[in-house]
Amino acid sequence: MPPHSALPPRDRGAEIVGLVALTLGALLLIAAVRDDSGALTGFLVGVLRRLLGIGVFVVPVAMIFTGTLLLAGGQRFAVARPALGFGLAFWVFLALVHLRVPADRMMDFEQWPEYGGAFGALLAFVLRKCVGEIGGYIVLGALAFAAFLIATEGEPGEVLRNFLLRVLEGVEWLDAHLRPGARRPLPRRAPRPAAAAVPEEAPPPPPADLEPEADSPLAPTTARKKKPSTSRRKPSPADQLGLFPDRPQLPSHYSPMIKVLESPSPDDVRESKADSQANIQLVENTLASFRIEAKVTNVKRGPVVTRYEIQPAPGIRVNRITALADDLALALAAISIRVEAPVPGMSVIGIEVPNKRNTIVRLREIIELDEFINHPSKLAFAIGKDIAGKPMIGDLAKMPHLLIGGATNSGKSVCLNCII
Repeated sequence: MPPHSALPPRDRGAEIVGLVALTLGALLLIAAVRDDSGALTGFLVGVLRRLLGIGVFVVPVAMIFTGTLLLAGGQRFAVARPALGFGLAFWVFLALVHLRVPADRMMDFEQWPEYGGAFGALLAFVLRKCVGEIGGYIVLGALAFAAFLIATEGEPGEVLRNFLLRVLEGVEWLDAHLRPGARRPLPRRAPRPAAAAVPEEAPPPPPADLEPEADSPLAPTTARKKKPSTSRRKPSPADQLGLFPDRPQLPSHYSPMIKVLESPSPDDVRESKADSQANIQLVENTLASFRIEAKVTNVKRGPVVTRYEIQPAPGIRVNRITALADDLALALAAISIRVEAPVPGMSVIGIEVPNKRNTIVRLREIIELDEFINHPSKLAFAIGKDIAGKPMIGDLAKMPHLLIGGATNSGKSVCLNCII
């Protein structure tokens, strides 16, 4: 048995692309910083200056960063949304820089390398013509916020809530550390008094069996009771504003939205109904050809097997139906079938027929069920569907262990990884 490597196979194509990107980025960065660059790199940097202005350094830095990632990982990684958000933010930055150019010189070709380049000039010119300079800053701020949402895949309300929470925490910190009296100087120690003269004869101690009377005003107390502190914590600015009444209960983790999961295909449902109706006729006709009167009372379709529940007529022996397993498989054009006689807990005979097309059980269709949503346990997880199509939901709290038995390549490790 060949040994399994602990490391995944490296993508040589990605490593080559990363090396090229890293080298070209380093050459462009040197050409952008120094004036004694070569003809090719100087030409490329000049084109980038016309297009991006002062943002010319971003392109080589991005190429170096991408090349380093490709060389380090050697595999593909998903950067579509972060790259789109970063590109939009970079365009907003170029337009923001170019809004400083006077209106009459905004489209001047000579001004582009010193400000936002062609890209920044185009967006800044359109914004100034449509909404004015102040409106342009407002629109660019909205676009910057949109770029942040695209890059982080966050919800606007959640982002604003977290931002306000961080701002108020900063206000609380400043209020606690910078207000007058927040840092009190340590009190100086008073000089020790001179040692008193020791009397020649110390008074005899009182007898041990004599206790001072409780009503005596001169009775010494062995321990003083501390008065309960009446000081209260000063309300924070967030509490005073009432913005976050449930702030202590804010969770540290937010579950992803359900829409990121794939929903089941409606084509599977249509095909399953058509196949079931045709198989019902085949089962009843096959049994009738052997003079067995029976009727299919119910059909339960699972992801891999469909069970047809048959109700035989009175007087029909069960073994007559079980003996026709091969004939039923021939009529249904199935590799093999399984006859369950009777179905546990029911007065019917079950004929399990493999589906012509296996249905993929999606995680979304399980966790959207009321049985999963209203499950009493917080450690419930979706297992899948049983042979009859009934959803299976497990509870980690009731499991004595997480050992899974099964044949090789049956999915034991994948199941554990999905649960984790």
